Amino acid sequence: MHFMKRLLLCSTPLIFSITLAQDLNKAPTSDAPTTTKASSSTSIKKDSMTTSSKDTSKDAKSDVVGGIAILVNREPITLYEISNLEKTMKIGKKEAIKLLIDNKLKDEEIRRLKIVVSDDDVDSQINSLAKQNHMSLDQFYTEVEKQGFTLSSYRKKLKEQMVDNNLFGKILYSSNNIGQDDELRDYYNKHQEEFNIPKAIDTVKYVANNKELLEKFIKSKDTKNLPKGIAKDTEKVELKDLPPQVADLLIASKEGNFSPVLQSDANTFVSFFITKKEDIEHIDFQKAKNYIVQKLIATKQEQILSEYFAKVKARSNIEILRD
Repeated sequence: MHFMKRLLLCSTPLIFSITLAQDLNKAPTSDAPTTTKASSSTSIKKDSMTTSSKDTSKDAKSDVVGGIAILVNREPITLYEISNLEKTMKIGKKEAIKLLIDNKLKDEEIRRLKIVVSDDDVDSQINSLAKQNHMSLDQFYTEVEKQGFTLSSYRKKLKEQMVDNNLFGKILYSSNNIGQDDELRDYYNKHQEEFNIPKAIDTVKYVANNKELLEKFIKSKDTKNLPKGIAKDTEKVELKDLPPQVADLLIASKEGNFSPVLQSDANTFVSFFITKKEDIEHIDFQKAKNYIVQKLIATKQEQILSEYFAKVKARSNIEILRD
């Protein structure tokens, strides 16, 4: 049994899926040529165009590709980048500009904080992901290609995600809003059930090729009548054999309830009905502190990151050169 993470398949202690993190990652790096100075002669002025329709068309295209629209701390954003992002993401100009500015600020913070991910780090992450998904490297790479990546494009995107996660993690863990002992203790005392950790869980596993069908069946709560297209089997799940995120989901699911629907592979979806949790160990406060910090960060991360980048933006020099 394996649980393939869709898209980047990246497993991290915290999944930064907040709106800000998504926005920062949306703005792609343009392959189009860009200038480095606002006064560069590669920017084509409209009043220098000739009356020839052919020349006019050529000059207009050059203006879009080479013209600088915005400077973010002297780093350029071109008209081409804005136009290209509007088309590829099907968004308005205002949103495209926001994403591109946010991406420049994020990249600047990565450089300032000297966050680096090496090729060896990427190799280690891939090996870890393959192991978590109970795959050999060859099987893992095959799954990556099924999802539309070449190996080089996958490695590039994975590396970018690892850098971003390291940045967001550094920001979150350095926040003064998290980690006070009294706050951690208060969470521990109010959520005792979260610290009763089973070593194994008796389950009934329901599998389907159609996610909507499986979700509808779960919602009906009618486990006696199994619809066509859904199979079931009893399974004792050893939590140590699962990816951390999947184990956390099963731990959080109460006895007598279904787990969230998980994607097992490209065309298979699974949910576990929790029958019984076995060999339960209660985790004491000192061992639980790091987990609690992560939980609190997860609940406050959008606020923390938004406030952090608002401050970064406020101290940055952003010049709008062209509308």
